[in-house]
Amino acid sequence: MTSRKHPSKSKNIEKVTPFLHVQLRVVGPVHFLIYPRPNHVKLTALEVLTFKTSQDESVGYKDSMSEQNTPPLKMAHDDVPQNPSFVVLKIAVLKISDTRHEKNDDVGQELVQMIQNAGHQLLEKRIVKDDKYQIRAVLSDWIASQTAQVVICTGGTGITGRDGTPEAIRPLFDKELEGFGEIFRLRSFEKIGLASMQSRCTAGVANGVYIFCLPGSKGAVRDGWALIAPQLDASTRPCNLVMHLSRLTEK
Repeated sequence: MTSRKHPSKSKNIEKVTPFLHVQLRVVGPVHFLIYPRPNHVKLTALEVLTFKTSQDESVGYKDSMSEQNTPPLKMAHDDVPQNPSFVVLKIAVLKISDTRHEKNDDVGQELVQMIQNAGHQLLEKRIVKDDKYQIRAVLSDWIASQTAQVVICTGGTGITGRDGTPEAIRPLFDKELEGFGEIFRLRSFEKIGLASMQSRCTAGVANGVYIFCLPGSKGAVRDGWALIAPQLDASTRPCNLVMHLSRLTEK
């Protein structure tokens, strides 16, 4: 049985720009979110008023609901300042390893360099053994004193008997950011395939401090920082972790 079209209830709308040729079909009352946009616009019947194809001109639209003074849709991050200045964060680094020390911790040193190159302040860097109580002791000091705004741990996220960083840190979380581990493993999967399932990296919030747990390899730390750095930049849109700092300890 073939579906029947209803020309009276539909419109063909063409939008032509120097870079893009898009055709939309609007059937009945619909709502669109136009993106990118200065403000989300709620549309029920979309009409193209003008077609302009030069780079300096734009396509005009008419919102049939505008006459009814319908307010635009508002997103949670619309109240964020549009041009925030860069915020220097205090970041602590914790290397978890049974074999590394300051002289041969090239991975930890590179992480410190990337943090500083991004414009943030290194609060402290420490190395502890793969022991959950030593890990918790150092983290608890930073968390309780709130001297650090961000802590990045590296090492101990694998599956061997001595890999216990997630087990050491999760009890300290007020909230876990599961999405970080998911995105990290997705990025790893693109590079190393199914071996990425062996990574147990995670992130969370504890007493207003962001904590990230990365694997100990140099490549993994680079990939992890590539995911973390944009979220530690107050100018990242549509939202970032910096904008929530003052609200992490709300009751």
